[in-house]
Amino acid sequence: MQDGATGHSAVYKIDELQSWGINSIFWASFSLDLNLIEAVWNVMKDYIEQFYPDLPNGKQCTYNQLRTIVQEAWDAIRDEFLRDLTDSMQVQCQAVTDANVGHALY
Repeated sequence: MQDGATGHSAVYKIDELQSWGINSIFWASFSLDLNLIEAVWNVMKDYIEQFYPDLPNGKQCTYNQLRTIVQEAWDAIRDEFLRDLTDSMQVQCQAVTDANVGHALY
């Protein structure tokens, strides 16, 4: 999924993806309501804030510690959440269409 961000729209990146047989789906810029991974990031962020409350207060951790924390947050995401999220995509797309280019109330 590509939203027009510089890192997504660079010609070399598009060519590279196509060389791997990956055809991108282009979304409207800033369409966070259609980007399901944003909801996943929010759940992971909430998990990390709950179980590692000292991190925002300047607690330093190594790359490996951070990687472990992020993996733990990912592993805590329930399969049902991911299924429900993907199942909601049609409704989300319709909400965006109904909003007529505005923000969806989804």
